[in-house]
Amino acid sequence: KGIHALEYLQFSDHPEVKRAATEALCNMVPDRSMIKHLSRSDKMKLWLALCHDGVESDPRLASASIGCLAMACSDVDVARAVAANNGAAALVAVLGSSDPSLVHRAAYCLTACLEDKKARALLASSDMKSAVEKASSKFAEGPAAGALKDAAAALARDWPEDDEDDADMKELDEFLDEE
Repeated sequence: KGIHALEYLQFSDHPEVKRAATEALCNMVPDRSMIKHLSRSDKMKLWLALCHDGVESDPRLASASIGCLAMACSDVDVARAVAANNGAAALVAVLGSSDPSLVHRAAYCLTACLEDKKARALLASSDMKSAVEKASSKFAEGPAAGALKDAAAALARDWPEDDEDDADMKELDEFLDEE
């Protein structure tokens, strides 16, 4: 019940209410029900929109939303939900921010998502590599630099091929068709 009540407040016309609700939900990431919530496509679309749009309109809202995803993306279902719902566009937008804390969170989120083969198939692109390179040139020092280095390494890494490639791709196609 609490998740749904706070989610309702994320649609408030008052920026402070929207931000507070998002921050409260972010604090709920350790709870399995919040991870399940974020794994749903319709819910993930909201979180990605908050990340993407908040970069320009409300950096504190973007910080809460991308921070939530960065913490939650170690869960494979959340990583796949990010990737399957055009998370690449949101991550590229946040990586283009001039705020090092936002870039740090986005790079961490990307690195976590790239650990999963299915998410990686949707996120590892030349646009993503370019966004990480541009951000790396802006933030050569500090926490963002370390997270960007990890993201660049994950994008460049030769990931092992599984014997189940065809089955995995079929499952990915089925997952995307459910949307």
